[in-house]
Amino acid sequence: MKAFDFSENSFSGTLPEFEGTSPSPIYYFNLMYNNLSGTIPQSLTSLTLVTALLLAFNQLTGTLPDITNMTALSRLVLNSNHLAGTIPQSITSRPLTQLFLQRNQFVSPLPDLSSLTLLTEINLASNLLSGSLPNPHTFPKSTQSLSLGDNQYSGTLPLEYVTHYALKKLQYISLANNNLTGTLPPIPIAIGAVAAAYNLVKNIHGLGLNGNLLNGTIPFSYGEFYTVLAMLDLSDNLLSGTIPSNLGQKSGLATCILSGGTNNYSCPLPPNLPPACGTTVCNCPAGQHFNRSIGDCSVCPDGFYSSFASLTCIVCPRGSVSVAGSSECTPCLPGTYSNVSVCETCPAGQISQNSYAVACDACPGNNYAAANASACIQCPANSQSPPASASIQSCTCSTIPSPGFFQVFGDDGASLTCKHCPPGAACSGDALPLALPDYWTCPPSLCDELSISPKVFFGAWHTTSVLTTE
Repeated sequence: MKAFDFSENSFSGTLPEFEGTSPSPIYYFNLMYNNLSGTIPQSLTSLTLVTALLLAFNQLTGTLPDITNMTALSRLVLNSNHLAGTIPQSITSRPLTQLFLQRNQFVSPLPDLSSLTLLTEINLASNLLSGSLPNPHTFPKSTQSLSLGDNQYSGTLPLEYVTHYALKKLQYISLANNNLTGTLPPIPIAIGAVAAAYNLVKNIHGLGLNGNLLNGTIPFSYGEFYTVLAMLDLSDNLLSGTIPSNLGQKSGLATCILSGGTNNYSCPLPPNLPPACGTTVCNCPAGQHFNRSIGDCSVCPDGFYSSFASLTCIVCPRGSVSVAGSSECTPCLPGTYSNVSVCETCPAGQISQNSYAVACDACPGNNYAAANASACIQCPANSQSPPASASIQSCTCSTIPSPGFFQVFGDDGASLTCKHCPPGAACSGDALPLALPDYWTCPPSLCDELSISPKVFFGAWHTTSVLTTE
């Protein structure tokens, strides 16, 4: 049997023991995508002719056994299990080309892998590796793809991880979602050594540093010398400042994620960012928003507002207003209503009782209100007014029950009293009484002196001359 391939089945249970000391004629061992559990038996390593050991996507637990006897092993693919402990040094004596141990529970320290001169792919992402990043020289110079993301690494980012100083053939590196701090290390450019600077990064196609705590600016040298970069992810860091104008000019970026999280780039964006960087935003001051079509900030119009670093302007809540460039909206107070950018005063005869009004309400009949009022005032007793009356002058005294009432305003015109119509007079409700036929109307001093009968004393409100009827 040269190939033992029972991948993508529904096998469960544990791996069997492999007895015997003679080499098994199995070169390819694949049980990926099953539901196997338990540990990897040490006897499995007696399969000394196996070149590919593929046990990924199971439920295997325990530690990785000593694989010293597996002298032909070139592919070790154990990702997406529950393996734990440290990675044994024994793997460094095998002719590995591919090491996939991601999505397990391995812990630090890592063994020195530099002796694995054929190893090109290393994926140790999503484990429990911690401490400072390993010395880049502990990885073989043959490494082309290195994934250490989604671990617990901390400390600063060594320059060797983003250049070819140590890893001469490196094409892709991911250190995403760790706890790396400090600034992005700039690529040193000595006078007269531009060609050497190109050589430091000329083969790097993918750089994933997202989800860390890196701060400062993106070095200008990144845009200058990453000439074949196809993937760049710097999102979810603490980066700030201006994005280099040369970023992406010399590369064929297909994936470019610069924003996200607490990155805080200054506007405007470089006008020549490649299309792959289309999701990039810069932070605008309060009262403005990022306008993607121009790559810069635009002022929020009347009736809208924005806080710092907003991507859009937000319409003011009903009953509040703002002028262009506002960072917040102002509520319209009682007696006013909103009209996009200003709070308009309610006209006489209308009111708004509460803040945030969007319109004024007309006073009901028998009530009145001045401009900018928050409540209607009821007309005095025995008087009435039409709806939306503007002042007390709109209140007229009632004509019922007969003979009705007549009105007497105070000297300031702001008060009104409706008095009963006196005997011998007719009252229309909005004027002084008029004498009925056969009745006199006279000022009181004169009426007191006359002995004309019948006569009526109307009070001090009347100052006209004596009138008589025929």
